Amino acid sequence: MEEFVKHTMLYDLYGELLTERQRAVYESIVFEDLSLAEAAEQYGISRQAVHDMVRRTSAALEEYEAKLHLMERLLAARERVGEISRLCAQGAAAPAAAYTGRGAAPAEANTEQAAGPSSGAKSGRTSRESGQTDAPREAALERIAALAKELENLI
Repeated sequence: MEEFVKHTMLYDLYGELLTERQRAVYESIVFEDLSLAEAAEQYGISRQAVHDMVRRTSAALEEYEAKLHLMERLLAARERVGEISRLCAQGAAAPAAAYTGRGAAPAEANTEQAAGPSSGAKSGRTSRESGQTDAPREAALERIAALAKELENLI
C-alpha cells in the first residue's frame, strides 16, 4: 500500500487519539504539505521539534494499529464486500443468461431465483425450462453466506 494512503487511513482511524497539537502539526506536514521550516514558523517551534513530532505521531499511529488492528479489519471487510458484490453481479447475470431463448416467463425465473438455497433445493438442480444446472449459482450463494458470516465476525 502506498505510504501516503496508509498514513491517511491510520490518521482517519486513530487521529482522535492524538493531542490537538500533534494533530495540527501532523496535518500541516502530511496533508497540507508544509515544509518543516514553514510548520516550525507557524507553531513557533524548531524544525527539529516539528520533525520529531511528526515522527513520533507516525509511530503512535502505527502502534495503535498494531494493538487494535482496525485498518486491517477495515481492509478485510472491504475485500469481502467487493467479493460479495462480484458474486451478486454474477448471480444476477447467470439466471438471465440461463433463461434467454428458452421461453421461460420472467415471473417463473424470478420465483425460482427468489427460492434460493433456503427452499430446500439441492445443489445441482436443473431448471425445467432451460435444462441447465444451478450449481454455479448455488455455490455463489453459499460463498456469499460465508462472506457475510466473516463480515459479522470482523465488525
